[in-house]
Amino acid sequence: MLNKSSLLSQWWFTCLLLISILALNALPPDIEAMLDLRHHPVSNGEWWRIYSSQISHLSFNHTLLNFAGYAFIAFSFREEISAKREIFITFISMSGVGLGIYIFNPDMYSYVGLSGAIYGVLIAFVIIGINRTPGLSILFLGFIVAKFIFEHFNGGAASETEQFIGGKVATDSHLYGALTGILPGLYFFQKDRQRLSLDQTERFITQFKHPYVKDLAWALHSAPLLSVNTDEVSSFTNKECKVLAIEFLPTLIELDKNPSSLIEYLEPENHRLGIYFEKLLAFWIEHNDRYSLIAKGLKVEKDKRTLGEFDFIVFDNELKKTLHWEVAMKFYLGIPPIQGLESFYGPNKHDRLDIKTKHLTEKQIQLSSNPDASKVLSEKGIQVDSKALIVKGRLFYPDKISMSKTANWSSLAPSHLKHHWLTLDDFEQISLIPTLGKKFHIAERNEWMADKESKGFDYRTLKHVVRNSLKDKPIMIIERTFNRETKRFFITPNEWCSFT
Repeated sequence: MLNKSSLLSQWWFTCLLLISILALNALPPDIEAMLDLRHHPVSNGEWWRIYSSQISHLSFNHTLLNFAGYAFIAFSFREEISAKREIFITFISMSGVGLGIYIFNPDMYSYVGLSGAIYGVLIAFVIIGINRTPGLSILFLGFIVAKFIFEHFNGGAASETEQFIGGKVATDSHLYGALTGILPGLYFFQKDRQRLSLDQTERFITQFKHPYVKDLAWALHSAPLLSVNTDEVSSFTNKECKVLAIEFLPTLIELDKNPSSLIEYLEPENHRLGIYFEKLLAFWIEHNDRYSLIAKGLKVEKDKRTLGEFDFIVFDNELKKTLHWEVAMKFYLGIPPIQGLESFYGPNKHDRLDIKTKHLTEKQIQLSSNPDASKVLSEKGIQVDSKALIVKGRLFYPDKISMSKTANWSSLAPSHLKHHWLTLDDFEQISLIPTLGKKFHIAERNEWMADKESKGFDYRTLKHVVRNSLKDKPIMIIERTFNRETKRFFITPNEWCSFT
């Protein structure tokens, strides 16, 4: 929830500019005459007119129109635009409009109004917004193109608009603003794209082509499912996972070009996702600079009975410590009423999140404290200094339950991957408007980690395929827009969630 401080930091420039527009509308005519853009005064050194002219207006209606236009654009793209960006983009746009009028329209007697700069700001915001909200950005872009086409063939703005503002619309200023806004828009678009490709898991893995490399990138970069932090045990955090993945990025890029070493390590591939996940992490441990593998799958036995097994014992070359890691990857669907971890079941109904969490935290990760295990470690010259969990996966919440209100239990990582599930009946009742570039795909188990970009269906075809393929177990659906994953969800048989 936004507090007063964050609201002020986001909106102060927008408010200052809008208040200035209103305030200048109330100035007496003799002062307004010192603010408009006229060529002779600017040539004589009154350079401020380049900018002051754009917060001056012909009339109150003209002021109101640009006030509303700028406020609407600033509100629509607030998620992508900080106050610092807004200042920079607005200044660049106003500079482009003012200098464009001064250089290319010497016959124009006087110019006032923010509309040209608004076009520049809008173009920049639209380009930046493509990274996060392509639908809204394309809508705005379509509006801009349509308006330019109309003004071109109409010989200018509509006469009703000119009557409303009390003067002629300088449509050239719109062109100058739009062209100027392209440059800061492209700059921030590229900057955001680079940041998002490192910060967002689905974007991070799209840079790779080979399916094994995609899975390895996902295994490292994705958010942890559990967060357990005690005096004895810790969990990898979301930030730590991202850092490890980014540090391994050069190796991932090389593997994508030549994946032979990874293929040889993983094949023959075990169809159990948990085993596959362990092998991916083992490959990473053996090929990164920070950690060295001491033991993998080290069994502790007594009287021909297995007491437990260490997933990984590694040496941290940076901290100079020996670490015991237990790892797991799980996918669970929440059965309402959701009251805690005990409400989440695996798709096959044989596994439950609270039971798995208890087994991990009270048995598996505590193995080194067992006297028999300590003896095995001692015989191999191993002294464990600390213990940690690496648990990845996805939780699927009932479609009609808010994920934000149910994901507050202490054992869950706050940033765990959240999705939805719905029954076949609920799925078939959904009426979706066909969306340009949107496709759906039934994910095989080898796509439960990372999307492999298989061919998809439109929504109508998907309904038909689901009816024919859904049997007694849920199926996972991946939704893509312009071949980029935007959503995934489970569809279950109608009676699937009725068990207790």
